[in-house]
Amino acid sequence: MARKILVVDDEAVLVETIAYNLEQAGYRVVTAADGSSALDAARSEIPDLIILDVMLPGMDGLEVCRQLRRESSTATTPIVMLTAKSDEIDKVVGLEVGADDYVTKPFGRRELLARVRALLRRSEYPHPDEDRLAAQEVAHEVRPASRDLVAGAGFAEHVHYHIVPRWNGDTNFMPVLADIKVVPEHLDAVYQQLKDAVAKVKSET
Repeated sequence: MARKILVVDDEAVLVETIAYNLEQAGYRVVTAADGSSALDAARSEIPDLIILDVMLPGMDGLEVCRQLRRESSTATTPIVMLTAKSDEIDKVVGLEVGADDYVTKPFGRRELLARVRALLRRSEYPHPDEDRLAAQEVAHEVRPASRDLVAGAGFAEHVHYHIVPRWNGDTNFMPVLADIKVVPEHLDAVYQQLKDAVAKVKSET
């Protein structure tokens, strides 16, 4: 059965274009034009992936993303954020609230489809540490954060072995933050742990 994608944007022409391209690529598409409708559609349709615009009327995309990550049915659903902003801080905020990837408008059809395929492909395979992290969640009564990472239990180890080796030595955290998806209540703790880990590495070099 074709994978289902929810497209959320208040620009009707853009939604039609994205939907057409996705359908031509073999996906089923459902759409929503605002935050509330997006939440309703996500709950009723249970999409395999969500393309979510940041700037929406009423509830913005960041808040929609936060709420989706709090619900068990969409806690690990891949989310691609669409934005007209290219500032790094805007992307960091989106990733911190639970987005998996970012696409800056205007974007090409091939780029969007490539990102969609990559996220769907990644979602099909469990993280190699999934069993270990699941055991830690039970032991520490931590709610599952995502398919990649749990804040608190196991996070320091993840930073040491997986994030720090990829850090390029400057203040550009985008490449490493892209793998951090946590439940909202742990965001501050995760970000602080990341900054502490990077600061420690800097002091040792």
